[in-house]
Amino acid sequence: MEANGQGALVIWEGGLGFEDNALLDSAGDPITSVGETIHGGGGTYAHRDRRHIEMLAGESMQDRCIPTGDGEAFALIYDVRAGPFD
Repeated sequence: MEANGQGALVIWEGGLGFEDNALLDSAGDPITSVGETIHGGGGTYAHRDRRHIEMLAGESMQDRCIPTGDGEAFALIYDVRAGPFD
């Protein structure tokens, strides 16, 4: 995901899925598709916070999923909605 010109690996709330370029809710219905604007709560964590994110997720991450650049981060997102909103 890119926000404010910075890349981030998104950690979605439990129950969400991804299939056919669409983010799915817990019932399997599409919330949004790749390229659309989304809104949600959450926050960002620097790439050095890998252990904290793994603790929240309850599982280890594969090395290929770990952001490596200085500007890259993890984005923890919940209560996702498609946008834009006024």
